[in-house]
Amino acid sequence: AIPFTKVLFIKQGAMGATVRVFVALTNESSPVLYKFELASYEALLSVDLDAVLRRDPQFDANVQHDPLVLVCTNGRRDVSCAKYGLPVYIAFAEQTPGWAWEVTHVGGHRFAGTLVTLPDGVMYGRISPDDVSALVAAQRNRALVVEKTRGRAFFDAPVQAAEYFLRG
Repeated sequence: AIPFTKVLFIKQGAMGATVRVFVALTNESSPVLYKFELASYEALLSVDLDAVLRRDPQFDANVQHDPLVLVCTNGRRDVSCAKYGLPVYIAFAEQTPGWAWEVTHVGGHRFAGTLVTLPDGVMYGRISPDDVSALVAAQRNRALVVEKTRGRAFFDAPVQAAEYFLRG
């Protein structure tokens, strides 16, 4: 019901008793990531998502300051995701505890690892474990690794391509 929204399922290690839900508002100038820790999935129904989308100050305590790195490892959709994505996920998890998450298929990649960073919404492709250190440094400095960039999730395809070529 919310336009321009993509829902992804993520996991990180063993399942715990707490349900974590993240809401990323991605844009170029003021991206923000909210984190909600809930007792159950049903408790999500009590979160006022419209107020979260309006950046209502009542949710300021839910702002997550560390980024999330969502690495596609969904081998059921595309075997390449598991084959190439899992080593990238492991490398990120080792270098940035808490940042890395496995994610359902984000699309547009074959024979390579791919990921999305939140809250900035930058999509990267053709990633290998050797690229992770540069991507971590870029994320910490709010910069891009242009040669690995596939675009920003909040731009449509022509704008993503234009940004890539302008930055490159």
